[in-house]
Amino acid sequence: MQDLKVDTYYIEVLEEGKVTINLHKLEDIIIEYGINLLIMNDPLLGSGIKITKEMYIDIVNICKKHDVTLFIDFMYGGMEWNLRNLNVIDEFLLSLFDIYPEIIIIESISKRLFLNGIKNCLVYGSKENISLFERVSVHSLGSLVYSQVTLFKQLYDSNNRSTVLNTIKSNILFAMNNFELIKTLLMDTEYVISACESGYFCLIGVPYSEIGNKNNMDIASKLIENINILTIPHDRYLFESQTHYYFRVNLSIEQSILIPALRKIVEFYSRSKTPYAPISI
Repeated sequence: MQDLKVDTYYIEVLEEGKVTINLHKLEDIIIEYGINLLIMNDPLLGSGIKITKEMYIDIVNICKKHDVTLFIDFMYGGMEWNLRNLNVIDEFLLSLFDIYPEIIIIESISKRLFLNGIKNCLVYGSKENISLFERVSVHSLGSLVYSQVTLFKQLYDSNNRSTVLNTIKSNILFAMNNFELIKTLLMDTEYVISACESGYFCLIGVPYSEIGNKNNMDIASKLIENINILTIPHDRYLFESQTHYYFRVNLSIEQSILIPALRKIVEFYSRSKTPYAPISI
């Protein structure tokens, strides 16, 4: 967006690990700034927090009212933790087209299966938008290679449906178990962890009061230099916080690596705020 010199407006909806969407504020911003494209991701980037069905319907109706195209980035979606019947396609999202046709949805099975290096996605939209994407893809971006097409067919083949869904369920269970371990680890701290309910990422916030520093890049650098742990400040993804240093945690990492790494961060800041005892001679 910045490279294309597009005017953008960012609205914060995550506070202390929970989602709050002020619909009146959203509508006021659309009117005031003449917004014609609303982009949202589900779950919210890095947080593991899903957009509820009620939120979706409210937002779609606002977009319909003001003739705004709604772009839904569902690339990390389709991995709801508490869903009884998991499906390859999210039928609820597709039903939103019945309310308002000017919606674009992107989603990917390969993301849920961790197929790095040969990922693909599906795009849902109006006939006009899909035709535009196809022209751009052919003339500007290049076509798919044979292996991508073959994989795509296998992923959506009904004969492979149970294998695909069972693998996704297994990945969800792994992420859930890691999340519970992290919650236990941080139980007696002032750290914030997002109310994760989907996907395999969560956000952890370390209080600036515990760190003694509010420069996020400086905090990240010191963690690498002192304990060899890489954390990427989440303000890189436009999430600003005045109270915490937030970073994203990949819940698909093996427990033997993930938990000791987080424990080192907790211990590092616990040591740094503990006053030195006086030495008597």
